[in-house]
Amino acid sequence: IPIPVGALEENNVLVFEAGFFGGTRPYDDYTIADVYLVLSLVGSEGDGDGLRVAIDFKTNDKRNVINPHSKGRVWVAVLSDSEFDAQQVDPMTVALGAGGAVPDKYVSKYSNRDGILDLVLRFKTPEIGLQCGDTDVTLTGETYTGEKITGLDSLVTVGCK
Repeated sequence: IPIPVGALEENNVLVFEAGFFGGTRPYDDYTIADVYLVLSLVGSEGDGDGLRVAIDFKTNDKRNVINPHSKGRVWVAVLSDSEFDAQQVDPMTVALGAGGAVPDKYVSKYSNRDGILDLVLRFKTPEIGLQCGDTDVTLTGETYTGEKITGLDSLVTVGCK
């Protein structure tokens, strides 16, 4: 598969994941496997949207199931790693979803059990601007030094009839 190397920004990482999907099936004298290839470009500085950061929408729910009509609140973690310290994110600059929800509470917490302190923020669900059928949500913000950040996580909407 040709890779458009010229399109890659400096410091970006191209991630490949390959594996079998479904199973195998006979075709004449051969066995055909359904194979999938997932390509994702993980951005870094200079890509227009700011620094890409990992987030965990609904920190207590691996499936990230949410009812867009809920009047409740949801916790979202900005995850630290060996190259990014989420404690450097200014919570007052963070916005979530199409509605631009701002956090009503935030804490420093070990959210994903990697031993690195994360920033965990709470948002009012109606303010996020989720719609039935949405499959992801974006978080934006800035660090205390003014560097823009962007994070994206998948979700599943329920309660939509």
